[in-house]
Amino acid sequence: MTDRMNQFVDRLHTIPIHLGVYAGIATLALSGILPADADAKRSTHSRSDGLRQISQLPGYGIGVSPEAELDVQDSSVIVDAYVPLTTDGYTADVPIGWCSGNKVGYDGHTYISLAAHCEVDMTGVESGLLDPAGFPSSTGALDFIRGTNLQYSVENPNTGRVERNPVANVIGTDVSTEDTDAALLKVQPVPQFAGKDGKAQPGYKSIHALPYAQHTTLTPGERVALFSSPGSSLNPVKAIGRYIGIYKEFIRSGPGISLLSQYVVVTHPRSETDDACYYGASGSVFAAAATKNNSTTGEHGKVVFSGPLSLRDSMVDVGRGNPPLTAQDEQVWRQEVEGQLKVAISPKDTICKYTILSTQTKHDLAASFSNYFKEPISGKG
Repeated sequence: MTDRMNQFVDRLHTIPIHLGVYAGIATLALSGILPADADAKRSTHSRSDGLRQISQLPGYGIGVSPEAELDVQDSSVIVDAYVPLTTDGYTADVPIGWCSGNKVGYDGHTYISLAAHCEVDMTGVESGLLDPAGFPSSTGALDFIRGTNLQYSVENPNTGRVERNPVANVIGTDVSTEDTDAALLKVQPVPQFAGKDGKAQPGYKSIHALPYAQHTTLTPGERVALFSSPGSSLNPVKAIGRYIGIYKEFIRSGPGISLLSQYVVVTHPRSETDDACYYGASGSVFAAAATKNNSTTGEHGKVVFSGPLSLRDSMVDVGRGNPPLTAQDEQVWRQEVEGQLKVAISPKDTICKYTILSTQTKHDLAASFSNYFKEPISGKG
């Protein structure tokens, strides 16, 4: 069993911040972004090990609607982290990184859905997998907002970078304590500044809210819509991927081992700049058509949305991390996914793994604000 934490956890402070570049970029219209397609120039490599080609999967003919693509885009947010820094008697909030997320609606309220590993600077657990023994909680989640000196804000990536301002401040950070890489943020909207035209920029209320992490039946092979704000691009990234199945993976979490169940999506990015699962995309979700018996018949066009992006596998990561990821490690992990799902995956594909949230976990996260973590962070997980 391989310990992957040093290679694949996109910690907030590891995302490159290009503030100088962003400040000099003019507003770009998102309507001009073309989604990277999962099937673009994918080679059909011959396999003798019984693995199916993606084109042979039962859901290969099932598409994703333009409305679903728009829903996942219009709900997308960036969660920024800032640390107060004092120099010569002057204190300023210095950005240290970000993750992607989505505005969600649950039980009459709206929140921001995020991956728990994005909150490593609060919890001390790089994997985001907090176990009940290390973090006892009677509600299945803990609020870590009082356990850090960091400030967190929410931005709308659909606003051009030049005039982008926070639309909300984070006032609650619930993290699951049930070995699930999931967090839910409670936010307080903030007034918006006027843009160049003198009108206030769109605020928090203008961001679309998705139904929160629906657990549903998907058909391997169907197309899904992704949208995120990875660190590899100056602009948000759209992509069309292929869902290929549910993968069960053991992850080292502190002194123990956790078993994760994840939706697996493969994308075929032309480069890192249009990889919707690149570092910084963690926390984003995908949209897909609901299916039953390998068909959309009877589902009446229903669209469903996943839990947060948790892990990625990509050959472009070889040589990165501490210690550096080896080509052999990456190949072993990819073969594990192929073997379990019985699907051949191109070496040029990115494998994106999304957390599956149970109904109980969603309830626990929404119900645990103000159930504060009271002990010093020890890095237990």
